[in-house]
Order: sequence, then structure tokens, then C-alpha cells
Amino acid sequence: MSGSKGVIGLVGDIGGTNARFALATLSVQGRPRLTAPRTLPCADYPGLVEAVRAYLDEIAAPVPGQAAVAIAGPVPDD
Repeated sequence: MSGSKGVIGLVGDIGGTNARFALATLSVQGRPRLTAPRTLPCADYPGLVEAVRAYLDEIAAPVPGQAAVAIAGPVPDD
């Protein structure tokens, strides 16, 4: 697992209203944990890249080498 200061990667959950981000780091026991969580309004950014950059700028973190992002989509027929 690579990255600076124990960072494994960026995790994100992109919904219709908000984008939630955090960094996944390793605990002392070697288990992943989320740090530096933030919620950003989707309407404030033209796209995912701009939202990720804003998040990383806000927490003063370099771009991680890995990311996992969940993106909401339509659900037909309830």
C-alpha cells in the first residue's frame, strides 16, 4: 500500500445534492479508517474533478494514487 502518511487513497460518495469525500488511511492495527471527511454541495462544482480538487485543497493533501468513488444513478420502477 502506497501513499504519504499512511494514506491508502481517496474515497467518495457522489449523490444528487452532495459529494462526500474522505481519505482512507491505515490505523495502527493495520485496518483502514476514514480521515478528513468533508461534504461539498454538488451544485458548487461543474464536475467530479473540480470537487475532488476543492476537497484536496481544503484539507491540504496531495493527490492520492488511488480512489474509490460511488456515484448515484437513477433507479427505475422504484
